[in-house]
Amino acid sequence: MRRTTGKMLTLLLGAAALLLLAVQACAGAEPTATPTPTATPRPAATATPTPTLAPGVPTPTPTIRVVLVATPTPTPTAPPVAVKPSGTVKFAFDAVSSAFPLEHFQGSAAQRIYMGGTVFEYLLDTDLEGKIVPGLATKWETKDASYWDLTIRKGVKFANGREMDVNDIKGSFDTLLKYGKGSLAARFKRMVDHAEVLNDSTVRVVLKDPNFLFYSDISRATFSNFWIVPMDYFNQVGIDKFGEQPRGSGPYQFVEKVAGDHVTLRVRDDVVRDGHWRVKPVYWQEIQFYKVQEESTRIAMLKTAKLDLVDIAVALKDQVAGLPLVRNEGVTAGAIGMCCIGDKSQIPVFKDRPGEPLFNDIRVRKALNLAVDVDTIAKTIFKGEIVRQSVFNFTKDVWGFDPSLKPYPYDVEQAKQLAKEAGFPPPGYKMTMYLRTDAIGIPDIVAAGEAVGTYWKRNLGVDVQFQPIENARLTPMNELSAGDLWNNTWTPRSSVIADPGQAYQATMGCKVIFSSTHSSRTTCSEVDDWMLQYFQSPDPAVRDDLSRKVQKWHSDNWVPVPLGAANQIFALGPKVKKYYIHPGFPYADYNELTEPNR
Repeated sequence: MRRTTGKMLTLLLGAAALLLLAVQACAGAEPTATPTPTATPRPAATATPTPTLAPGVPTPTPTIRVVLVATPTPTPTAPPVAVKPSGTVKFAFDAVSSAFPLEHFQGSAAQRIYMGGTVFEYLLDTDLEGKIVPGLATKWETKDASYWDLTIRKGVKFANGREMDVNDIKGSFDTLLKYGKGSLAARFKRMVDHAEVLNDSTVRVVLKDPNFLFYSDISRATFSNFWIVPMDYFNQVGIDKFGEQPRGSGPYQFVEKVAGDHVTLRVRDDVVRDGHWRVKPVYWQEIQFYKVQEESTRIAMLKTAKLDLVDIAVALKDQVAGLPLVRNEGVTAGAIGMCCIGDKSQIPVFKDRPGEPLFNDIRVRKALNLAVDVDTIAKTIFKGEIVRQSVFNFTKDVWGFDPSLKPYPYDVEQAKQLAKEAGFPPPGYKMTMYLRTDAIGIPDIVAAGEAVGTYWKRNLGVDVQFQPIENARLTPMNELSAGDLWNNTWTPRSSVIADPGQAYQATMGCKVIFSSTHSSRTTCSEVDDWMLQYFQSPDPAVRDDLSRKVQKWHSDNWVPVPLGAANQIFALGPKVKKYYIHPGFPYADYNELTEPNR
């Protein structure tokens, strides 16, 4: 692909930048624990912290203006008093995998709930309003998006006492490219050519194609989980041992894993003595994360002080009436995926299957959408705690959102007519719907999937069987090398991030290019070219136009069956004074900042 050229873009970071932006910035309310769920403001859809064109530039080649970014780090609002870490706080979240993977090479995003920010840290972080700010890198810059230069933070120490240097940054890219598995690693392998050390404070990441939004992929504002690894320790113990005894630069270190039950983290001794560069103060001596799948059990354990904070299915919010609650609004999109849409001759695991993929027929996809009363599902299962979407992943908070597109209606007669014309369901057809039981931020998607299948049974005569499954088992089934979901359905979820490029890579782009395990589409069309062009443009207006084209394509092609963007609710026990959420992100990201009620 042709590489874009432009003038020097520098993202200058520091106190001067904060002063320059002060007249423009809007103060966002911090999430607080209140007797009723309190909405936390989402970052504005127009607040695009990316290179933009200077107004009135007449030349066809865009001129990039310098963007100054404020640099607060995500810290609690407590006054800077001496606090000695003490006590244990116990969390239980629906999305935690029973296997409790401890590092990011295996491709799952869920381990960030207990490892991200606690044990491992990000090159670029986010503040309490969800805006990207410096992390282990203090500056990120490029001139044409074919590479990004990262200036590392000095004075950061790993758990083994050694100070982080440029070789750890380069090595962290090298190890992910070499050992990474799954869709998350596939994204980096598609984007990154290599990393190189320029000097003792700068690492250059060279990309395979220009990407003006690559900095987002190495931040906490994405689900990529790109964490920095102490390379001396990694090289000493190897990939397998590192996965059992991980170390990072966060304030906590891994202590214990009991598969299927919990993970224990303990504050580092040097942090107790000297403090931590980012988390000030560190309140807890230990943090434990539990796997408690049953919702009612989680709530009962919270009420009996066996747990201190849990997330709950919105359908059960009445069971926590009177407890302090914190809500993160519209952060997780849910849908019913259809496997698979595309040219089966291009996919080895599909090409010998008899017949064509059932969902290639747009009449089938349209019938499946029209046969479901999503409004009733929103009212009964989600208790009104969901905003319907016309296109999976897109709400008003996403850049380039197209408000002219409307959610699909409920029209049983038209659905039956379309299904009849398409010969759907064919004789003897049995559909399995795989219900993801650890869908981050939207635990109610299991019940919602069952409701969708029930509508299909009643209105279209589809024989639907339901199979609960954890994502660790579902993901390999949904890869092109397996193809186990042939002519079946499942319940994908996605974080509703302001930058739609994250959704393109994870849930909307075709598998051939984007390696997504959430997408219904295997092979590609013009919509995937628009997605690739999105990353290569320095102009937000051009990106917004591409975003609208992508939305319209999905809406016109009835892919997949969108349910909506659900709210996430956390219930707090008496030990927790304040819990910080990540606005627009459902991963329970700021657990290390949780304030005790002492």
